[in-house]
Amino acid sequence: MMVGNVKVICGTPALAAEIERGLTLSGFTSPLRLHLLVDAPSGFAFAHRGSFEEQPTLVLTDNPCPEYLLDLRDAGPVAVLAGGHSFEEVQRGLERAAAGERFYHGPEVKSCLSGAERRILRYLVAGYSDKRIARQLGRSEKTIGNQVASVLKKLHINGRCQAVVYYLSLHHLRDLSVD
Repeated sequence: MMVGNVKVICGTPALAAEIERGLTLSGFTSPLRLHLLVDAPSGFAFAHRGSFEEQPTLVLTDNPCPEYLLDLRDAGPVAVLAGGHSFEEVQRGLERAAAGERFYHGPEVKSCLSGAERRILRYLVAGYSDKRIARQLGRSEKTIGNQVASVLKKLHINGRCQAVVYYLSLHHLRDLSVD
């Protein structure tokens, strides 16, 4: 649904409806058609990064993972609001994006990983095996295995599942008991 030239895209329908309601009640309108891509559940925005080229997009995320934020910014949305933001800050962000301003508002992000290592991390999070990553990148499976081990060591995580938890900021899942 479009509200004042803004299409809210969110993987959590109740949250999307609440944002649309807020925009409607505030009377917000944009001179340009914009997408407000809400990163809920975590990873939803990155999975929809292909839409950034179709329509100017402001991404709203609470994911604090530095690699995720860098990857999201590099994907090319007009703007990213990272961290907790009030509804008024989201509206101001939409206004700035509608005015053609490109910006990032959130925590300073630094990663211990290079761009190539972040790509390996993205493949891990997507569930790719070493063999599939090697085929995708045109490298040997042994080289990819070494790169995967290096990424996990740099991030101080112990495996592929923990890489997913880390990247998508699903830390609340770490303490689940499987008894």
